Amino acid sequence: MINSKKKTKWANFAGQSTEKLCKQFEHILCNQQILFKKQTYLLPALQALFLGGGNKGTKFIIGDNADISVTFIPAFADPMTKLIFSFTSTEKKINDMKNVSVIELHFNKNNETVVKQLMNNLNATYEQPLWNISHHPRFQTGIFLAARIRKKWDKWVK
Repeated sequence: MINSKKKTKWANFAGQSTEKLCKQFEHILCNQQILFKKQTYLLPALQALFLGGGNKGTKFIIGDNADISVTFIPAFADPMTKLIFSFTSTEKKINDMKNVSVIELHFNKNNETVVKQLMNNLNATYEQPLWNISHHPRFQTGIFLAARIRKKWDKWVK
């Protein structure tokens, strides 16, 4: 039997900047009159180094008992990718690197329907689906990684 208190975790890349995602997500929560707390999330040092977007993200805590948390983390590029692309890429390509984030979800299994609705609503606000990260130079050559990211999004967005 599954313990309903146990949290499920899901994390994946999204093809939008953290700022845009946070703004849209907050708008969705307010429109649906869902109570939430918003706070700064400090990344562990190794995660911050690997993702290359700084050491802070934004976390939304939903529900009286923190039943759902959604964290948006900037994910520009790992140090090696940043170094290589700083010498070989145009300014537009370097700016495109800033339009990728990681979304982390923590939720109780009984809240999965609510999470799915929130992720579908968030995805629907953009012209391109959130799983589309092909504008980021690192993912243009990683076809298997891009396919894996797309497959993980299938859980939330059809």
